[in-house]
Amino acid sequence: MLGEAMDALASKRPIFHSEADFQHALAWELQVAHPEANIRLEKRVATDPNLDLDLLIDLDSSRLGVELKYPRRSMTAKVAGELFTLSTGADDHGRYFALEDLARLERLVTEDLIDSGVLVLLTNVANVWAAPASRRRVLYDAFRIHDGHIVAGTMAWGDWGAQGGRLPGASGSVALMGKYPLTWRDYSTVEGVQFRYLLVGVERPGS
Repeated sequence: MLGEAMDALASKRPIFHSEADFQHALAWELQVAHPEANIRLEKRVATDPNLDLDLLIDLDSSRLGVELKYPRRSMTAKVAGELFTLSTGADDHGRYFALEDLARLERLVTEDLIDSGVLVLLTNVANVWAAPASRRRVLYDAFRIHDGHIVAGTMAWGDWGAQGGRLPGASGSVALMGKYPLTWRDYSTVEGVQFRYLLVGVERPGS
């Protein structure tokens, strides 16, 4: 469902201004493809702490929770007369928060707040999907999400280096119950810059 929507969306919207732009476009594509679905954006599904899903899709009596990430590398492009100016973000932190979202989806499935979940990460940052070229130690080693990698177990942010290099405003660790092989897919190429995306599904144990 999400893969088909992403493939259909790529020809219409090969690039987005922001994560919110991506969220709205994907929700619309899903609604057009599945008019019978009830699709909510920023739907609160848990409290203590409060937890809002980027998308909650109720279709055929099944609740699918979707979390989106859109880490970006700086570029400027004009597509169909529209100017897109992307700014570089912290893609190392983006890896952490993506896997934190994956753990959150696991929790929601376990607590029967959703029936299944999907993490969708779209990016033009090639070193996110590419395997590391060297063995140089980096703070986000445990949170690598390149193509062919498997994420599982408890991952911790590096505690060495300067304080400014540490992950701000977070616990620094993520624990996953499942084991997830990562496969990246091509999305689009905009003025020579490639975009790829990652889909990671979370299902009930034994399903």
